[in-house]
Amino acid sequence: MMETVAPEHRERAAGRELPIHHRIQMEQQLYVSGAEKILFTASRWSDDGELLEAVHCWYYPDETLRAWILAGWEQFRRDVATDVATFTAPAAAPAVAGWLWSKQRQKVPEVLPALRIEIKGEVTASNLAEFKKTALTAIRRVNRQLTTDQDFADAEAAVKWCGDVESRLEAAKQHALSQMSTIDQLFRTIDEISAEARRARLEVDKLVKSRKETIREEIVREAMHTLRSHFEQLAVCIAPHCAAVPADFGTAVKGKRTVEGLRNAVGVEMARAKAESSALADRIRASMNMLAFHVEHRFLFNDAASLVTKAPDDLAAIITNRIEAHKLTEARRLEAERERIRVEEEARAEQRAAAARAEVQRQADAKAREEAAEADRRARAIAAATAAPTPAAAAGSPAAAPAAPAPIANEAATLNLGAIGARLGFTLNAAFLADTLHIQPAATDKAAKLYRESQWPLICAAIVRHVESMKLSEG
Repeated sequence: MMETVAPEHRERAAGRELPIHHRIQMEQQLYVSGAEKILFTASRWSDDGELLEAVHCWYYPDETLRAWILAGWEQFRRDVATDVATFTAPAAAPAVAGWLWSKQRQKVPEVLPALRIEIKGEVTASNLAEFKKTALTAIRRVNRQLTTDQDFADAEAAVKWCGDVESRLEAAKQHALSQMSTIDQLFRTIDEISAEARRARLEVDKLVKSRKETIREEIVREAMHTLRSHFEQLAVCIAPHCAAVPADFGTAVKGKRTVEGLRNAVGVEMARAKAESSALADRIRASMNMLAFHVEHRFLFNDAASLVTKAPDDLAAIITNRIEAHKLTEARRLEAERERIRVEEEARAEQRAAAARAEVQRQADAKAREEAAEADRRARAIAAATAAPTPAAAAGSPAAAPAAPAPIANEAATLNLGAIGARLGFTLNAAFLADTLHIQPAATDKAAKLYRESQWPLICAAIVRHVESMKLSEG
C-alpha cells in the first residue's frame, strides 16, 4: 500500500505531537545512528487478530530535546566518575502480594477458622475460645514497623482484615441474639475480640498514613539535601543562580502511593535539576571566560552577575555593542576636546596678535612723539640761533606749536589722508607724513592709511614746525 507523503513541515508537526516517552527514545536513536529521520509506527489489534488502528508518521530531530537528553547523559557520566548516585534507590524487592499467610515472614495475620456458634437456650456448640486465641494472636502480630512497600501493603491489608473481623463478630453476635439467648460470656468474648480488632485497625490505619507521610517527607528532604550538595560542588559561580533551576519535588511525588514510586519520581526530578544546573554552570563559566577576555573594558560590565546567565551568542552581541558604543563615545569626546583646544589656541593667538599690534602701534606713537619733540627742539634751536626778528616780523611770527596730546587708549583710527587734506586746505600724502613729519599711520584699510583723531594736533604741529624750519633755512 502506497502512502501519500505530506509536506515536511506537516510531518514535523505530527512527530512533535507524539508522547514524550516516544520522542525521547527516537531522539536518542537519531543521535546514535546519525539518521535524518525515523518512521514511527504503532498499531492496535483485536483479540481475533484484526487490525483496529494504525498510526505512523515521520519524526525529525528536535535540537532542544536532544540537548536536554545529552545534558542528562553528561550528568550521569559525571556522577559515575565521582561515584555519586543521582538518587539512592532501594534494592529490588519482590512484587507486593498483599495479605498472604507466610509462616516464614510472620508479618501478616493468620487465616482464622470459620466462627461457628449455635445457641438454644444455652451455648450448645462453640469454638469461640479457639477463635479468640487465633484472632488475638494474629492481631498482635500485625507489623507496626513500616519501611518497605511490602510493609505498607501488609499494613493496609491488616486494616481491612481487622474491619472484616469486626463485621464477622458483629454478625455472629446478631445471629446469637436472633436465637433469643442471652449468654453473657459469649457476648463478652465477642465484644473483647471485636474491640481488640477495632483498636488494631485504627492504630495500624493511623500508623500507615503517618508513616507514609513521614517517608514522603524524608525522601523529599534527602533529595533537596543532595541537590544542594550538587550546587555546592559545581562552583561558586553557580551559587547566586541556583534559583534559576528549581526542583519541584513536592509536585513530583504528588499522587505516588508506593515508596518505590516516590523514589523513582524524585530521582527523575533530581536528574533533571542536576543536568540543568550543570549546563547552567558550564554556560556561566564560558561567559565568565568571555568577559575576562575583555578585561580592559571591565568597567562596561558592572552587571556581569546577570550577564553570565545569557546565551553565548547573546552575550557576545552585548559585549560587542557595548565596546563599540564606548569607542564611539570616546572618539566623540576626544574630537570635542581637540576642537576645544583648537578654539582656545586660536583665541590665544588672536589675543597675542592684537597685543603685538597694540605694542607696535604704541612704539610707533612713542617714536613719532619723540621725533616731533626732537623736531621742535631743532626748530627752537634754529630760531634761537637766528638774529632776533624785527618787531613787525615778531608780530607776524606764529606762536609756538602746542605740545602733542597723549594718545587715547583703544582709540579707533578713522582719519584718512583726504580728511586731513580737507581740514588743512591742501593735499598731503602718507610718505610726507611718515618720512618728513615722522608720523606713522595707526591702521591701514587695503591701500588707505588711517590715523587717530588724537594724532590730528600732532600732525598740525609737525606741519607748522616743518614750514618754520623751511623759512629759516631759506633765510
